[in-house]
Amino acid sequence: EIYAPDGKAVVWYNGNNAFSFSNGINEELSLSSKVVDITAETVCDVIKSCYGDMERLVKLQGNCSSDLVIKMGAALKENPNAKIILDLGDVSGLTEIPYEAFVYNNNLVEITLPESVNLIADWSFAYSNLRAINIPANVTAIGDGAFYNCDVLETITFADGDKALTFGGNKTNTNDDVNDIRYLGALQNTKVTKINFPSRLKAVANYEFYGMSKVTEITFGENSNVEIIGASAFEGTSATGHTVQSKVVSLGERAFFGVKTVGEVTFHATTT
Repeated sequence: EIYAPDGKAVVWYNGNNAFSFSNGINEELSLSSKVVDITAETVCDVIKSCYGDMERLVKLQGNCSSDLVIKMGAALKENPNAKIILDLGDVSGLTEIPYEAFVYNNNLVEITLPESVNLIADWSFAYSNLRAINIPANVTAIGDGAFYNCDVLETITFADGDKALTFGGNKTNTNDDVNDIRYLGALQNTKVTKINFPSRLKAVANYEFYGMSKVTEITFGENSNVEIIGASAFEGTSATGHTVQSKVVSLGERAFFGVKTVGEVTFHATTT
């Protein structure tokens, strides 16, 4: 049985049938039945069928490819009045959220990622209306601008694990335009105020949290494994303390410039 959360409707697709749940009323959607696996056409039809101001939970099961994710993002853009909570937690085969997959999706308010995902690519959720995001334990890289300008995003959490995590690091364009390296931080222009990095964090790229004045607290996981903190990585944040007990071997210029209190930082003798 599937229960709709209070004040929400649910759209559920299990590879065979799709059902809509709203205020306790179950209604089977007019979609192809007995589908062996998720198809882009069926999933996009599910997304396009969500209408009105009520939030819809769209839950998928079965095989899911990066190409399908891109098509879901496109379908969301065709239904701008919907408010979608997308649950991919039970899909299989999805290893990355592709480049710009959900960029400018103003109707995407929540998403659950599967444990199989290891890459959240550049600009994948930029300019969306995500309110919160949990990063699964197998994610090893979060790309530049991944959550850029998600201006209602308040919370980011990280599942801990044994796989090293890198934040940013693909900045190659240093021209003074919209791609300037100072404006590509994964979480810039969000409402995030606290960032609690997992111990598996290995590297923070140049300018990754530059100018995030709303950030008041940044902590690194117990027994942190961070090795690289790039130039101006945390410059301009309003955090009152950064505690780093780690294996830092490279600390970039102005990494903590302008921060009120850095707190305790433990370095290896080889730190540069």
